[in-house]
Amino acid sequence: MKDRPAERDPIAHLYDQFDEQGLAEARGHTSPPLRFRASEAADCARAIWFRLTGKRPKPRDGRMAMYGVCGDLDHDATRQLLTHYGAPVEGIEYSEDGSMEEQMYVRKTYEVPIPGREGFTTTIEVVSRADGEMDTPRGKRLVEIKGTGFYPYKWLNAAYNEGYQDLDGRKWPPGHDAALARVKDKHPKWYQQMQVTSALSGYEENGAYLIVKDRATGTLGLFKEGDTDRTGIYVPFEPDLYQQILDKFAFVKRAVRSGEKPAAGYPRKSKTCEYCDFRWACHGADERREKGLTPEHLYPGPQMEEYHDAESEDADSSD
Repeated sequence: MKDRPAERDPIAHLYDQFDEQGLAEARGHTSPPLRFRASEAADCARAIWFRLTGKRPKPRDGRMAMYGVCGDLDHDATRQLLTHYGAPVEGIEYSEDGSMEEQMYVRKTYEVPIPGREGFTTTIEVVSRADGEMDTPRGKRLVEIKGTGFYPYKWLNAAYNEGYQDLDGRKWPPGHDAALARVKDKHPKWYQQMQVTSALSGYEENGAYLIVKDRATGTLGLFKEGDTDRTGIYVPFEPDLYQQILDKFAFVKRAVRSGEKPAAGYPRKSKTCEYCDFRWACHGADERREKGLTPEHLYPGPQMEEYHDAESEDADSSD
């Protein structure tokens, strides 16, 4: 076979393509429908407002694209293994070629009361797509699969083995409920997403079954060394928490209609803000102003310059 040296390292080439794909997606961004996603239930109201008002998100780079690919693989492998070995995940259409299609897409409309205005409501539409449903020792449950890194998994399994003290100071003894308390504290996006998917999919009574996958080792669920028992996490549906989520969604919709930007939900040094797709238009813009720099000219870089040219009358300002 003839030797034909590549111009670029193959891995670097892959990430180059991911980067360019992310830029193309950002350049082609259009305003989405005015509906709310289960996955953003715990998001900052301002971030949701940015998305729904059509603000262009930061381009997804190669690192985050690969993270998404691995997440999809985690979901597919987990469902295929469980189903193949006799613990079927339902709500999924399995094809002979190994591909699968999620069938549990739900859209629901709510009338949410407006605070201080008796008899008036805000109409909102909420959507979710569950990872499936399956039988468990605690009855049929909605399935949620989450792949996570080595340390988040380690700390979650440590709560199961050693106990956990929650953010309110309550000490949970070792076992399932300690792990559940840690999920609620440390992974609010997971927890609140499951509140929405449970409500929309009709699992208010039984709740969700969370399967956590350690991406470093491939381990599924929680376990104790030397013990053959393993478990997922049984997440209850909380009506009061779900109402808070609906109230936030309704507040954001009113803010979208009025054009009034909600207050930032997190301090600018928080991890939540660090990973937000709209940080450049929020705390990131404030940081640049403090340095005497102009936000419009700096985000998201020369690759997107034609879309953020402040001298143009049609500039899509990043401020």
